Amino acid sequence: MTVGIDNPAFEDFLDSEEETRVDENSNELNSTEKNAYFKSVARQESAENETAHVNDSESEEEAQEADFGTQDPKVVQLNPAGKEIVKCRITRDRKGIEAFGYPTYFLFLDSSTESETNMKDMVLCARKRKTGNSSYIIATSVENLNSEIFVGKLKSNNLIGTRFTCYDHGRKPEATDMVRRDKDENLRSEMVSILYDQNVLGFKGPRKMTVVLPKMDEESKKAITIKPAQASQTLLGYFDEADLTHITVHHNRQPNWNDKTQSYVLNFNGRVTQASVKNFQITESDNPQSTIMQFGRIRNDNFTMDYRYPLSAVQAFGIALSSFDPKIACE
Repeated sequence: MTVGIDNPAFEDFLDSEEETRVDENSNELNSTEKNAYFKSVARQESAENETAHVNDSESEEEAQEADFGTQDPKVVQLNPAGKEIVKCRITRDRKGIEAFGYPTYFLFLDSSTESETNMKDMVLCARKRKTGNSSYIIATSVENLNSEIFVGKLKSNNLIGTRFTCYDHGRKPEATDMVRRDKDENLRSEMVSILYDQNVLGFKGPRKMTVVLPKMDEESKKAITIKPAQASQTLLGYFDEADLTHITVHHNRQPNWNDKTQSYVLNFNGRVTQASVKNFQITESDNPQSTIMQFGRIRNDNFTMDYRYPLSAVQAFGIALSSFDPKIACE
């Protein structure tokens, strides 16, 4: 059986005694993560509700987790999560394909039940636009997907689908003349870039991903602003030049080959139930045993997406969307 062609997909570990026995060198989450449960966060109904439910003994960080780790009243989904993992679910709605050409993706806070997802728990939504290259609009409501009122845009940087960058709603650099570009405060900010190693027909085994994030400010616990006026100042520009002054570089954890299942496997701690080449886990830049995001299929058009600091909801959703997009050089 040819590895990488017949079996390119990642699977969750089986619920057997043999496969749940994991030693210190395994790909199971680290000890801190094992002791932490996947905590779903909820939207604030009001500032008074939050105050009533947070006592004086709780840290400011724990209080902020109820609102996606931020006190920003504008778009909380743009701010980094707390240290606890935010548990979410993505649904792919194909109903609008005839009208819009592409499915709509919804990001929900995950619930403890398998009942239908409640729209009030929707965090973000996205849809691909009919353009020459892959471009996804990320918004806080479905109505804004067809307008210029959006919180993020994921765009492919090449035609073969191996490089993506997620921006905010700011102005394109080319929309400002070169002389004033460096001083334009309304230039768009880059939030995350994603790279996929070329792997035609899967001959090189499972996918290899690289995630480039703006470096976090240690005092504010927020990402530094990346507003490139030229290509060398972009996230990918810094990465290509191996300049780590402004960025952190993360990779996906590589799965292990399992002779029993004849497939590649990763331990998703029960959060993933179906094999897919799109399933992945992203690790910390300085600790490959620590997971900051995981994504995987649970059934047709339903996926789980879990993330934590330093990622925001928009960054994590953008990374997941890049996995959905067809890749000529990686399929």
